[in-house]
Amino acid sequence: MNFKQLLLLLLIAPLPAIAAEKHVHGEAQLSIAIEGHQILIELESPADNILGFEHAPNTKEQKILLSDSLKILETYTNLITFDAVNCKQIGADVNSPFDKHHDNAHDKHHDHADSNHDGHSEFHLSYSLECEKPVTISKAKITAFAYFKGFKKIQANWVTTTGQGSQIVSPKNPMLEIR
Repeated sequence: MNFKQLLLLLLIAPLPAIAAEKHVHGEAQLSIAIEGHQILIELESPADNILGFEHAPNTKEQKILLSDSLKILETYTNLITFDAVNCKQIGADVNSPFDKHHDNAHDKHHDHADSNHDGHSEFHLSYSLECEKPVTISKAKITAFAYFKGFKKIQANWVTTTGQGSQIVSPKNPMLEIR
């Protein structure tokens, strides 16, 4: 296992347990791993935060909302932006509990039966970034609040080669301090 995989494992391993035990509308878990030229981002969120509902879309409006939301989620900058870094998104995995029809080399949308327990549906998002030079980030802005009004609080966890930490961010305080 290389260092990147270890960082990702350490950072993301607790998320399924947290998500399984704590499905709270308005809240989500964000994880960031930074090593060398690479950044890995993961987000787990109740579907209600993104769509305003947790059932399969029934109406034309709900289907359009799902499609529009998936398009927004294909690009990491609609979730988070970093200060003073020039990075390119090299991969995205946007797992919706309702969508089966999108699938290409960079963006995959899957139907996850395991994302829907007892009427609770989850989105699972991950992004891989490759940056021009080794990454040193001190701040990030959570941009998801601008796109999805259902987010009230995001527990952000990060790990870098120099340390790890966590912070709760909100629409009123969307800046994440990475130390």
